[in-house]
Amino acid sequence: MRNPIQLFVLIVLIAIGVVLGVMNPHVVTLNLPGYRFEWPLSVVVALALVLGMLLVGLSMLSSWISWRWQLRKANRQLKKCEDEKLRLRQQMHELRHELTLSKAPLSDNDKALPDVRS
Repeated sequence: MRNPIQLFVLIVLIAIGVVLGVMNPHVVTLNLPGYRFEWPLSVVVALALVLGMLLVGLSMLSSWISWRWQLRKANRQLKKCEDEKLRLRQQMHELRHELTLSKAPLSDNDKALPDVRS
């Protein structure tokens, strides 16, 4: 259980199920193709609830798998973007370093040449 609230809800639901089972001890006939069962009403209701929960769980599982696949795809794309950002920052740092080197004071011989640095 993830938290006490979920545990509390589970205990309440089990208590409701026990109370309904005690209050409805009648035997019912369940007819399925090729089979016939005579079970207490509480067992039939419990089986229907469990079957419903399993079907909902399978439905949610397919959604969860799809969500995880999309999350992994987005994480791969994010990693590529972060790598590119790092590469571009390094390139920018190198270019700034080259620019500061190129703005070094000119010697007397270089002063005669036209300035093409801008």
